[in-house]
Amino acid sequence: MTSLINVRRTVSTADGGIAVRSLFDPVPSDEKLARMKAEVLSDPFFVGHVVGRDGEHAVITVRPQFMHEVDSSKVYDEIQKILRKYEETPEFKKVYLTGVPAWNTALNRTVLDDLGQLFLFALGLLALILYLVFRHPLGVVGPLIIVSLATIWALGTMALLEIPVTMLSNILPAFFVCVGVGDAVHLQSIYRQARADGLSNHDAIVYAVETTGTPIFFTTLTTFCGLLSFRFASISAIHDFGLIGGIGVSYAFLHSLVFLPALLSFNRRGSMGASGSGKADWLDGFLA
Repeated sequence: MTSLINVRRTVSTADGGIAVRSLFDPVPSDEKLARMKAEVLSDPFFVGHVVGRDGEHAVITVRPQFMHEVDSSKVYDEIQKILRKYEETPEFKKVYLTGVPAWNTALNRTVLDDLGQLFLFALGLLALILYLVFRHPLGVVGPLIIVSLATIWALGTMALLEIPVTMLSNILPAFFVCVGVGDAVHLQSIYRQARADGLSNHDAIVYAVETTGTPIFFTTLTTFCGLLSFRFASISAIHDFGLIGGIGVSYAFLHSLVFLPALLSFNRRGSMGASGSGKADWLDGFLA
C-alpha cells in the first residue's frame, strides 16, 4: 500500500547527501503539520499522485500480488467492507474505490446481471408469443426448453474452452432465444397443420420432422457459417462471439430434432390452435 503516510520522500542531509524515507517519518507534531501540508502541496511529485491539488482529497494505492479474477473480486469485496466504515464520517466526506481491478470486478458483475436479465426477459416475451400462436402448453414449453438447453450447453462450452464472458458475449443467451427458437417454431408449425388435417400424433410428428429436417438444417448451416466468419475479425471478443454463437445455434438445431419430437409425443389430442375445418385461422390470415 502507498499513501501519504508512507509515500517515498527524498531529502538532503546535513553532510550533503540524500536520504530516502517515508513522508511521515517521523510523524510531525500538530505545530509542524500545517507547514508540512504547504510543503506537500507545493511538491509536484505528491500533487496528482497521492494528494489533490487543493488538499481536499488523497489517494491510497493498493497493489496486490497477481491473482485470478475470482480472488481479485474477493479482495474488492473486503476493501469495500473497510471503506463502508468511513463513508459519511466527520473525518471523510466521501470514499471512492477505483482502479483497473475494481473496474473489472464491477464490470464483470454488471455483465452477468445483464446476461440473466436479458435472458429472462427474452424468454418471457417468447413465451407470450408462443402462447398466442400455439395455444397449448407443449407449444410453449418445448421451444423454451430447447433454447434454454442450447444456452446452457453453449455456456458450458465456453467454460470448457476457457472463453471469458465479455460485454459482447453477454448477449448470447438472448441471441439464442431469438435465433434458436426458429427451428422449433418451424417444426411445430408443420406439426400443428398436420394435426389439423387429421393425422395421428405419431404420423404428424414424423411428417413434421421429415418435412422440416432439411430446411432447418440448411438454415442452421448458413447461420453457423455466417457466425463462424467472425473468426476473421481482429478482436478476440468478436472471435469468441462468432464461435460460441455458431455452436449454440447448432445445439438448438440438435435439440429441435431430438428433444422436441419426443416432447410432442405427449400431445394426444390437441391441434395447438389450428382449425380443423379447413378454414384459415387468425394466424393464417395474419401471415397472408
